[in-house]
Amino acid sequence: MEIALKLAELKAAFLKEWPLERLEKMSLEEYSNTEQTSFCYWLEYKTRPLGSAGGGSSFNHGIYKMKTPTKSSKESQKNDGEYAWQAKYGETAAEAFKNVRQIIYAAALAGKENRLADLADLDYGEALRRKIAFLYSDYKVVNTFKQEDLLLAAQAFGYDGEDLSYSSLNNYLLAQKGEQDFFAFGETLWDWKIKNPNPYPKANAEVENRLIKMLRKISRAEASLLFNLMEQVIEKLNIDRNDPRVMYSLPKSQPVLALTIGQRQVIIYMYEDGLKVYKYIDTRLSMKKWIHSVLNIEELQAQLPVIIASSAKELERTKKTSFAKYNVAELEEALYNAAYKEYIFDLAYVREEENSEQLEKWPEQRLHFPNNQILFGPPGTGKTYNSINYALAILAGVDLEELNTIEKDNHLEKAQQIFSDLNLEGPFTTGREILRAAYRQYKELGQIQFTTFHQSMSYEDFVEGIKPVLEEESEGNLSYEIKAGIFKQLAQLAAQNYLGENRLHAESSFDAVFAKFLAAWEAHPNMAFSLRRANSEFQIYAIDQERGRIHFEKASGSRTHYLRLATLKEIFTGERDFNLKEGLGIYYQSILNALEQYATDSKIEAQKNYVLIIDEINRGNISEILGELITLLEEDKRLGQKESLEVVLPYSKDEFSVPPNLYIIGTMNTADRSVEALDAALRRRFSFVEMPPRPELLKNILVYGYAMEKLLLTINQRIERLLSKDHLIGHSYFLPIKNAEAPEKELALAFQHKIIPLLQEYFYGDFGKIGLVLGQGFVRKEDAAQIFAAIDYEPLMEEERFQLIPWAEVDLEAALAQLGLEKEA
Repeated sequence: MEIALKLAELKAAFLKEWPLERLEKMSLEEYSNTEQTSFCYWLEYKTRPLGSAGGGSSFNHGIYKMKTPTKSSKESQKNDGEYAWQAKYGETAAEAFKNVRQIIYAAALAGKENRLADLADLDYGEALRRKIAFLYSDYKVVNTFKQEDLLLAAQAFGYDGEDLSYSSLNNYLLAQKGEQDFFAFGETLWDWKIKNPNPYPKANAEVENRLIKMLRKISRAEASLLFNLMEQVIEKLNIDRNDPRVMYSLPKSQPVLALTIGQRQVIIYMYEDGLKVYKYIDTRLSMKKWIHSVLNIEELQAQLPVIIASSAKELERTKKTSFAKYNVAELEEALYNAAYKEYIFDLAYVREEENSEQLEKWPEQRLHFPNNQILFGPPGTGKTYNSINYALAILAGVDLEELNTIEKDNHLEKAQQIFSDLNLEGPFTTGREILRAAYRQYKELGQIQFTTFHQSMSYEDFVEGIKPVLEEESEGNLSYEIKAGIFKQLAQLAAQNYLGENRLHAESSFDAVFAKFLAAWEAHPNMAFSLRRANSEFQIYAIDQERGRIHFEKASGSRTHYLRLATLKEIFTGERDFNLKEGLGIYYQSILNALEQYATDSKIEAQKNYVLIIDEINRGNISEILGELITLLEEDKRLGQKESLEVVLPYSKDEFSVPPNLYIIGTMNTADRSVEALDAALRRRFSFVEMPPRPELLKNILVYGYAMEKLLLTINQRIERLLSKDHLIGHSYFLPIKNAEAPEKELALAFQHKIIPLLQEYFYGDFGKIGLVLGQGFVRKEDAAQIFAAIDYEPLMEEERFQLIPWAEVDLEAALAQLGLEKEA
């Protein structure tokens, strides 16, 4: 609410500076000057926190004052050496400005009187005229100004009307606001834009809207299956993009979505008189009666072999479809670009998914955690720190606030109650130590794994690949094997648990069970043990109880590996999670199956969760690292779910799916410019949790009498103005001061080794901008000593240069005062 209040104050400040009366009589100098006091500057820069309408050339403002005289060869532009303007507004600067001012005043009146339809007739930048209407309106205009962004927000809120005009979309969105604060609601309008960038930038908004409307007539499951059937036809017949024989139909005149080959539609989905109908091609008996109808998608799916065979005939006898000019590129893109298809589906079904389950009505689901989430924010905001808390909340099935209470109050009894399956005896001096101890134990149990993405991370590291192996449980020979990466290993452990494949026994029973197994083997030493995955067998040729080893011979004749009795016992009793689907695990599994014959106390392991923490997730090449698994991460595509999918992995040829009890927590540094943005397809599969700087955590911390809370706020306000909120400084840089014996020294270290180097990276060594943030106590002008040869070259002579003050010369107390702070004590 504090942010919303500041935004409301900013809007009021604009109106105070530029009331309608001043706007009507505004001079050209007031409209555009180079002193940052002009109407144009207020409109584009000072009010940017209220909503951006920037981008593009200064000509978007119709007329502007030039900083330096420039010439333009374009007939559409004019200038007189002082001002430049669009020629359509007039022959002179005065004439052009008079016309521009009339348009601006009309836009302001349209906003004030809620006549938004009138804006369409005003010949002025689209986003700019809408922002003017917003600024002068009584909160009857949403603060999203670009048409594509407005439509995207409306679609995300369920809009599927024919009217895509600005006024209709605006009014629809305002109706969705309800009692929510205006600016808080404005943030939600950007949610889809930020988290779901359109992977097909050439898309036509009107066509996308028609496609979304058609999809909303059926369920997401039906739509997925419909697209899957069309994709199978395309794949089976090797149809490439832009094949002249194929057309993708979505006409304006009727509600039809179809795949057309040659002159005939081969798969059709129609919506007539409130009924959905599916049709398909069948030319087995007659070319005259080639179209057939069914009433549900399952019947259409059953006809897929017929559709493919008939489509192949049509494709073979066609050189070019005569309907090519009616081809809808957006439908074609959705069938070839999985990311774009998911983007459209998400827009079409967002409200359906949100309303399918009301969590308030189901107390047992209140602690539902997203399977995939990313903690994002600028450096030093505690993303990695908090990932531990998020992971523990998932593993223990408790609310995050309960863990925060343990950390804050050092509440060991509560921790022992929540983590009853762990051994938390202490002593612990802080609540954080308790949570760290719980984290370590879960890691030892195999339920938590931590990794960091980097530019050299590969699919082979994360999923599976061929690796050199020198196993501990071998005779020292080096071999090359297909090894599971960190993600596959954890997914298989989670799947074993989820499918109930892990059986547990009392520790005391192992010796008795193994004695029976040993007697059976001694009676039949040639007995074979089957390997389900490898479809082969192995034999035990020696059991060395003294050294605790089971020696076996593979089907290939190799005798280089052995199994440990201690490991076998730990798996048997449930003391250790072990991947029984990879490497030596498949041999342990076979022995365990044999031991089960003699066990009398078998019980299935209770279901539990597993968490993979991926630090710096945006630093890796996501598409390369995840490969074909990206679709499997979706909650409804996971093992045992309605839309469950599995893939065949390229190296092992294993069928692989992701279990629902495996959670992924990523952290993302928003200031990291060394890597590209997250893959769009990945963004849609993750929930995003913002981790902003929290100055309130520095409350009551004083250094030299200056409040660290205000210090952080001041620095960040300046950085946000110069860069963006993605480049702020986190509170964690200042937290060590809290309990430091010498807080002045700790603050000095923070500035010298963390804050100043970070600002140098942010501003690419522009010390002048660093000076705007930190003040003259840290940055000074360079001496204007003449080092160049004498020549009349004004640009260089006029240039002011700045430098960081050497740290040995910095008076930190005085520097804090020059930074603009006032002493608290």
